[in-house]
Order: sequence, then structure tokens, then C-alpha cells
Amino acid sequence: MIARTAQLTIVVVATLTVSCDHSTVRQATGPEATVSSTSSVVGRVVLTADAAPGNAVATNACLSFHAKVYDRSTPEVYLPNQEVDWWTASQPLRFDNAGTYAPTEVFRPSSQAVLVCGKFDGFGKFNVFADGVPADKSPWSIDVGSPVQTLSIYGPSSMQNNQSSVQLQAWAVDQFDMGKDLTTMAVWNSSDPTVISLSLDAGQEWATQHRIGSATITAKVYGKTATLLINVLGIASVDVTPKDQSVDKGKTLQLTATPRDANGNPFTGKTIAWKTSDSFVAQVSSSGLVTANYQGQAQITATADGVPGSTSVTVLTNQISGYYVTSLSGAPTPITSAGTYYLTPTTSVQGTPPVTYQWDISYSNNVLPHRVTNFQSGDFPLNAPDGSYTITVTVTPRESGLTPQQPGAPGYPSTFKYPVCTGGATIAQQPVSRGGMKRPNSDGGVIQRVTSGCGKQQPV
Repeated sequence: MIARTAQLTIVVVATLTVSCDHSTVRQATGPEATVSSTSSVVGRVVLTADAAPGNAVATNACLSFHAKVYDRSTPEVYLPNQEVDWWTASQPLRFDNAGTYAPTEVFRPSSQAVLVCGKFDGFGKFNVFADGVPADKSPWSIDVGSPVQTLSIYGPSSMQNNQSSVQLQAWAVDQFDMGKDLTTMAVWNSSDPTVISLSLDAGQEWATQHRIGSATITAKVYGKTATLLINVLGIASVDVTPKDQSVDKGKTLQLTATPRDANGNPFTGKTIAWKTSDSFVAQVSSSGLVTANYQGQAQITATADGVPGSTSVTVLTNQISGYYVTSLSGAPTPITSAGTYYLTPTTSVQGTPPVTYQWDISYSNNVLPHRVTNFQSGDFPLNAPDGSYTITVTVTPRESGLTPQQPGAPGYPSTFKYPVCTGGATIAQQPVSRGGMKRPNSDGGVIQRVTSGCGKQQPV
């Protein structure tokens, strides 16, 4: 009897099921499918529309696309059986599945075309992945039907007349509140290209101003129209700062001029011209630097594009600020008859009555002694004996009751000269006037000039 040994071969067949999401891979058939999610052989996914350009479709119509998958090798190898995941989260799009538009996600091998279909008017997008690798043009945008619900132009409502070009944007929103930039698709127009012209450069629409005025900008796309009124503004005002300053004689003050448009926005790059109303009091440089020369007040004006702005500058001396005597009445010039004349002063600012005056009287030939009074009210008796000489009268006002330390007391001294010519000369007092105003001199005294000496002119 021959003993036989039977050999039993057992074949185990296992079925593998792998779950997937949008970033993982389901198990596919074919040699190319032996890929793990952590070690993908997919190098790139090339998405193309079978009919260019493939970015617009009518509702209830479809466009055909392919997503070709290539591996990582060099040279790369096309993987026709690699499964590709097509999906969309947007309302307007669906994928064809045996004649229905229901699916928002389908899985197809790389070699198979996929129909992407329009279901509702709007802006649609779909994504394509193979083994977690996105397609080169994913997400792909498709405008379905008449997608625009509202259209707006984003840009400034005003420009300044020295401003460079500004960017405009045509922004559309569909019925699902999905927004899209349609700047390059829109047809643009300016109502007045001499004010604002339009140009498309590097995919951007630009508005360029040329002069002061207004222009309405229009953008049209998908049957919708949007408008934007742009005003080109010039300088409306010039702010000069700091305002209304006081400066000591011999000092400087830097002023700044800021041109502004009608909206209050500052201009830059504008040329400023500076001017003073009285260069005797204060001078101003081309950069707005003020130099205080003599006591008084000047208006400093800055002008840009013909629009002025100004501020006042008051120049102070080391004297206590106050007022001065502008004229004396009661005695002729020259004095041709000996006698006593009662001088009545008039001040530049009357002050708070009563006002008192200090009198300083001197005679050129010492016919009478030099005399200085205390501050007193009322007229002053001026004695003029016979002869040919000059009487110098210096008078200083002060408000009664104030001490010299208080503002306004005393005022500035003013000097007058009376020629005495009892022989009968006919000459008159001639006060100096600069710019139509009497000016205090550098030591606080008011400058006066008279003809004196019985026919000879002499300055103070």
C-alpha cells in the first residue's frame, strides 16, 4: 500500500475599501492605482476645457473638461486610470451624471471627460483634485447665464488736479451674494475725457485727471450698468499756520502753508508764493520764514494756484506795548509870533480816560531851560519867546492810575519840532509816513520830520 500526502493550497482573496474626502484618494483599478495617501505618485493635474475659453455657459447647458494626471517621474508619465475628484460648492454649477445635473461631486478616471453644467444664473466655481493634488487651474470659474445681479464701480468720488492716476474696479454680485471682479470684461466710458480719461493697463482700469471739472464714469457688463461721478478738485483754501502771532523785533517765525481742496484734504507738491503787506515791519522768505524788523503789524499771505491764505504777524519791541501821540494841536509851524501856545495831544488809541502825558521840552538856543514834567492831564502851555530857534517837544501818554509795570502804561514817546521864526517864515510841519502809517522807531519813539530853522529842513 502506497501512502499519499495531499497538499492543500488555500487562496485568500481580500477586498480593500478606502474611504475618501476631497484631499484623499479612493482605490482605483489598474497598475497606476497602487498609491498610498502618504506617498502619492501624482505629480501634476492639467485641467483644460475641450472648447475654449470655457469660462461661460448658458443655464441648462454644459461644457466639457478633461483633467489629465501625470506622475512624478522624469520624463513624466500620463496616468489615464488615475481617479480624479470633481466637486463644487457653488449654487450655479452641477456635474452631468447620466443626463442629470444633480451631483455636486463626481469621480472620473483621468482619461474621461466631465460635463460641467449651468443650473442657475450666477458665478460658479469648481475644483479638481487627484490624490490630493489640485489641478493647475483649480478652482475654475464659470459665469452661468446672466450672472450679474448688481454692478458697482469702486473708485474715488474726487481727485485733486495734481493727482496721479487712480485705479477703478467693476465689482459684480450674483443672486447668491457671490462677488466677482469684472473689470477687464466691462466696457468703460468717461462722459468727458478732457477731465478724466480711462485706460486699461496690466488688467487694471485707470482714471487719469487732466483739469478741474467733473466726469461720469460708466461700466457695462452682462447687460448691467454702473456709474461713478468723479470731481477733479483744485485748491479751495490755503491754511497758514501758526495764526496771528506776535514776534519780538529781530526774531524770526517759521510759517507753514497747507493748500486744501473743497473736501478739506491737503494738497502736496503745490508751489507756494509768499508775500508781506509791509516789508518795513516784517519780511517773509520764499520758504515762509518771517523776519521781524520794526514794531507794527503785517499780513503775511501764502498763495497757491491763485488762492490766497494769510495770517497776521505783530512785531513787538522791548518797550511796554501801548499807544502814542499822533499829533499836537494848538501851535502853528512855524511859530511866527512870540507867546504861549496850549498844546492838545491826540493819541493813536485813546485808552481809558483820563489819559496823562509827560512833556519833555528843549530849546535849541537855550532861550529857556530844558524842562521835563511828570505825567499830567490837560493841555500843555508852550512858551515861545522871540528869536530864531527850534523847540523840541517829546510827549508820552499813559492811562491814569496805571504804574509803569502795567500793560499799556506808559505808551510810546512821540517827538515834534516847532521852528520859531518871529521874522515871518512860512514853513509847515511834515510828519514822515511809511506805507500810510506813522511808525515807532527802533527805540520806541515815533519818527517825525519837520521843516525847521526858518526855511531849512532838518530831520528829528
